[in-house]
Amino acid sequence: MKISWLADLPRFSARATKALYTKRILERHYGRSRLPQVVVLTSDYHSWRARRTFEHCGLETAMIPIPDVIKRSSSLSFRWTGTLLLLSEVAKDLFYLATGKM
Repeated sequence: MKISWLADLPRFSARATKALYTKRILERHYGRSRLPQVVVLTSDYHSWRARRTFEHCGLETAMIPIPDVIKRSSSLSFRWTGTLLLLSEVAKDLFYLATGKM
């Protein structure tokens, strides 16, 4: 399969929208019963929500987390921003759970 369709993927939309959009594209190409596994590359702090969101949409998902928080925590000056970032991600996770998006 050519991956030129990736250029059509909305860049700045919510993760749930990206998962649904990806599923529609794969259904058009493979059919509903033969969807391939999806590999999602994302930062380590997005991995938990991204996986559950894509699986909630019915896509078998493999994650490749890219270390970001670990990288930030290695520097004392960035630990505070890394902590705030993780707290904001927990809030987003709770929102997704409450709204049934994962």
